Amino acid sequence: MDNDELEFLKELRDEFFQDTPEQLDSCEECILAFKDTSDNANLDKLKRTIHSLKGSAQAVDLAKMASHFHKFETIIAASAGKSDKGKMVIFLLSFIDNIRTYLTALKTDGDCSKIENSLTTLLNISKVE
Repeated sequence: MDNDELEFLKELRDEFFQDTPEQLDSCEECILAFKDTSDNANLDKLKRTIHSLKGSAQAVDLAKMASHFHKFETIIAASAGKSDKGKMVIFLLSFIDNIRTYLTALKTDGDCSKIENSLTTLLNISKVE
């Protein structure tokens, strides 16, 4: 990449880091609404937001984060209506909390290996029981 492309990528990443916390707030709202109502429309909205975040992460060259979003999206789709709602809510909120930590580590150029391992472990759950 030349300097112009690197600068453009930096601007896109800065925007990603600025916008993502708000989208994660929206995810939490969907999860809590699902917890209160059991309405799968909340999970559908959550999946759409995660799908958007996945695309945004890919666009700013954050492949590992995009991969985590992809796996999360897949688990949500496979688990909807098939799992204990309480355990599912805990799983969903845990993922969002871990992504927030990951985002902070990326923004501050911190060591991401521990949080990446945590996310990988969390997402290796093939189903929410």
